[in-house]
Amino acid sequence: MPLQKQQKNLSTNRNARLSFYLLSLFMVIAFLQHGLLFKPEYWLIGVLLYLGASAALIMGRLPSHPYFYVAVCLVGWYVLSTFYAINPQNAISASGKLALAIPFLILGAQLTHSYRVLLMRLLIYVSAGWVLIGGLLKQFREGRFEGTLEYANSWGALLLTALIMQISLTAISKNKMDYWISAILLIGILLTGSRTVFLIALILIPIQLFILKKNSLQPWLHKMQLRSLYLFAIPLITLICALAISRNLTWLNRFTSISPHASEWEARLGYYRDAWRIITGSPFVGYGGGSWNILQYQFQTAAYSVRYLHNFWLETWIDVGLIGVLMIVLLIFLTFRQAITQYKFVTSSDKAWILGCLLASCGLLIHSTVDFTFSYPLLFCLWVLLGQWTAISQPLETTDRTPRLTSHLSVRLSVVLIFITASFVSIRLGIAESLLIKADQRYAAQKNSKEAILLLEQSSNYALFPADQHDKLASLYLIRYLANKSSTTDIKRAEMEANQALAINPKDPHLLFLQTQIDYVIGNKVNAVERLRILQQQFPFRADIRDEYAKWTVR
Repeated sequence: MPLQKQQKNLSTNRNARLSFYLLSLFMVIAFLQHGLLFKPEYWLIGVLLYLGASAALIMGRLPSHPYFYVAVCLVGWYVLSTFYAINPQNAISASGKLALAIPFLILGAQLTHSYRVLLMRLLIYVSAGWVLIGGLLKQFREGRFEGTLEYANSWGALLLTALIMQISLTAISKNKMDYWISAILLIGILLTGSRTVFLIALILIPIQLFILKKNSLQPWLHKMQLRSLYLFAIPLITLICALAISRNLTWLNRFTSISPHASEWEARLGYYRDAWRIITGSPFVGYGGGSWNILQYQFQTAAYSVRYLHNFWLETWIDVGLIGVLMIVLLIFLTFRQAITQYKFVTSSDKAWILGCLLASCGLLIHSTVDFTFSYPLLFCLWVLLGQWTAISQPLETTDRTPRLTSHLSVRLSVVLIFITASFVSIRLGIAESLLIKADQRYAAQKNSKEAILLLEQSSNYALFPADQHDKLASLYLIRYLANKSSTTDIKRAEMEANQALAINPKDPHLLFLQTQIDYVIGNKVNAVERLRILQQQFPFRADIRDEYAKWTVR
């Protein structure tokens, strides 16, 4: 073999190993950090992904499939929405979560097929392991298994993804442990009590087994060998008996009470009706990421306050309009097109892999229509990666040439520069969110407003749009003034911080309410009462505004 080709193969192997290690690290840490939802750590972990993808690009290649570039456009559109968002702080946060998918896709493109399978097995084994560990640690809330994600429905969706991929990998190369792992994943899904995940499993898994049987990839489905049945039934029956002994049957009661008239379904239908009213106000470009958190109070027709809409499509439409929704539709179209195209021409084992990736991707997508699945960076990155992997790529060592765009050094260096910039932004935002959380914890535990204020001021210096920091500072200065009214400095500082927060988020009802409270304390009572009356009419379901107005008018 020529020396040049040997060097190319060596760098390719290094790229594949580096990409595998980084993706493995992200998945393991994501399990430990509750899927990185509501966590500042995903900004800091993102730095590793960006820098790792940069190193991979210098030695490797950019993905050549249009799927990757549509994903880049979707993330870019989210970033652009920050400039017109009604809540820039939430918008940059939403952009950051989605943006992790880009280094994920680049690293995933460097993997040979054997590394892809190995990474998926890691996900499966870690999922099954955490089902066992979670049972021992009693990771239950209200009788439902929440696992490491601390939310039963999303944990169930992740376990279903692992189970679908496990079935496909079992069809490719069976061993005795596969049946035990499948049983553990299945019992984990049942323990979550997620009726949506259960229904999705009832649809997708029979489809998967039927197609595998049709392609003669599951001979035990033909003959129903007793040995195979025992290998699956023994762990399943054992775990069910253990659950019965523990009398933890909340999950079973949920499955026996499946109804379209369940309270959570009716509540979500109410959210969706209100969301559509929001969408009609800006149908094409939306309001920027995270806008639901503010706009729900202006358009709600019932009393509720939910951080997420529980519908990926509608929330995306609110955030980035019809343009963003069409990009996601295009991603789905490209996934199905490349899966169907390649399915006809590949070997039986590759067919099992494509089928698993496609159905697992569908499972996550379907679940996202009734829950906030993709608010977890782990689940969203996994979804885009499965979509990319429906294309069976040859090992990079055997690829003689790649398209010009993927091998052009100047293009790759430009992307590296963007990634380095993103890493810098991620570090700043990660520090800002960490300090913000630390300030909340410090004040809640010790009621030490002085130290909390110092932490919030440090946090605002790192944040790009420090609306939350100014909001919390205004509240703390107001509390200090009410405790010691001789200090006029505190109330002036509270007024200044509230105004700075409103300059960033002028439509936030909480900030508008806080401003009227400060105005009332200063002595502008008549003006404050009138403004609060207007706020009560504008946000009729805000109990805090309603209760405060009642107190002020009684006086």
